[in-house]
Amino acid sequence: MPKFSHNGMPRRLLLIGGGIAVAVVLLAGFRVLRFCLDRIAGDFFYPYLELARRGTDRLSDLTLLGYSRRELAAKVEELQQSSRQLALQSANAAELLRENQQLRRLVRLEPPEGWNQVVGEIILRDPLLWGQRFTVNRGTEHGVQPGSAVLDVSPDGRPLLVGIVDEAGRHSSRVITLFDPELRISGRLTTAGTVGIINFSERRPTSGRITIGLLPAHLHYLPGEAVVSTGFERNLPPGILIGTLNQADVPGSIYSNVLQVSGTLTPAADPSRLRFPVILTATRDTP
Repeated sequence: MPKFSHNGMPRRLLLIGGGIAVAVVLLAGFRVLRFCLDRIAGDFFYPYLELARRGTDRLSDLTLLGYSRRELAAKVEELQQSSRQLALQSANAAELLRENQQLRRLVRLEPPEGWNQVVGEIILRDPLLWGQRFTVNRGTEHGVQPGSAVLDVSPDGRPLLVGIVDEAGRHSSRVITLFDPELRISGRLTTAGTVGIINFSERRPTSGRITIGLLPAHLHYLPGEAVVSTGFERNLPPGILIGTLNQADVPGSIYSNVLQVSGTLTPAADPSRLRFPVILTATRDTP
């Protein structure tokens, strides 16, 4: 038989309800007590912590006042030199990262069928013709020949034409890039389906752009269309991206007797930032 209290409720229910009430009161009291202790402890320790901080700052100020002007100037110079060294190390690290990424792309580059590739390093540049000519540490003993294509690789792994080998020695070769007016090669416009000659125009090249001439005047040219190599030149395979067309001349009227027009294009490769070019060498005799 269950035991009842004087008011008729079971004694077990009373005990459970009383326990819950006591737990609620204890939890609320603990939170209030903890909040009060945190406020007391914070207000108690804050002056001492603040005093220590002020003492450290004051000691630093007095230490600086103890230096003479010459000593302070030497300290400032030392800090500036350390800052310059850190900035130089950061720049070198960024350059190493960029070169590492480029080398990884070169490793994954697949040469066209019937061609091999040789990865070289630029060892000499002309300060006045920085983006037009340079010398690489690969020569005839590595299979390099005059007219060999010199390439860079895009971030998505596509080969980009930088220029061609102008002179090949046994251990080194001189390269002329697309920005050199002496380099004249054929280029095929992929959309118009016609062929022009790079650096063969009365136009004057502008910064970051080169010219293309002998384009048929009766065709319509779209800005942004790709220009690739034709394969007409020896040691230069077809389909290598040269750049993108910016604009082409338009005849003045439909009755104009102009047969050819010229235009400008932006090369896909930037030889001024290149360090490790790829040189294509034929595995067989090219026609």
